[in-house]
Order: sequence, then C-alpha cells, then structure tokens
Amino acid sequence: MPGWAVWIVVAVACVVIEIFTPSFFILWFGVGALVASLAAGLGAGITWQFTVFIATSAALIPSTKRISSQWLSRRKETKTNIYGIVGRTGYVTKDIGESCPGQVRVNGEVWTACSSSETKIASGTKVEVLEVKGVHLVVKALGEQVCE
Repeated sequence: MPGWAVWIVVAVACVVIEIFTPSFFILWFGVGALVASLAAGLGAGITWQFTVFIATSAALIPSTKRISSQWLSRRKETKTNIYGIVGRTGYVTKDIGESCPGQVRVNGEVWTACSSSETKIASGTKVEVLEVKGVHLVVKALGEQVCE
C-alpha cells in the first residue's frame, strides 16, 4: 500500500475515534495524518512524512482548548434537581402560617414551603417559587385562588 494511503487510513481512524470521544484532541492527529498524506503524495520520504505529521498535530493541539470552550459556552445552562423548580408556579395545599411552614404543589410534587413575606397564605392560593432553602421552598403569593 502506498504511503499516502496509509496516512489516509490513519486520518480516517482518528476521525472515527474522535466521533466516539468528542474531545477535539484526536481530531488534530487526523488532520496531521492528512497533511502527511499530502507530503507522501508529493514524494517526501518517511522521515519527512513523520515530521510533517508531528509538526502539524503539535501546532493544532493548542487550539483544542479554544474550540472546545467556544463549543461548551454555546450550551445553555440547564437547571437540575431542586434548583430547576425556582421560578415555577404552583398552589398551596396546606395553609402557610406566619411562622410555620405549609405545603405547596409544584410540578405535581408536594413541598414544604414558607412565605417570603412571613405572612399567611391560604390553601388554594397560586404561588411562585422564589428560592430553595434546604428542603423548604420559599414562595410568594400571586393572589389568585386555584381550585384544588
């Protein structure tokens, strides 16, 4: 098999590996192999082919951090677990007292909740979740009565 074909096989193998490990690291060895393939096609000896492969790969590897950080910064941060509930609305299922917690239903789940203004919120009142404090939700009344 001619030298340029071997480098093409190496390049394709690197791209396939990169598909399964999206790190933008192996990809640069694939690009280096393509450039080495070009050198082999132009008649360069094996020493020059390896030199071109190593130099090209080494020159491109520092761009990994820049490219991957740009790719990752485009992702929208997803709130998970209990922090995904902040900003959601629900309704009071058990009266929230001035100093004692009640219960609210948000996203189909029942949570222990306290009022943000430390005022009483009656059962059936629509509320918005302002924050999570430990295992309690801090809510504010939206003033609407919801049928339970």
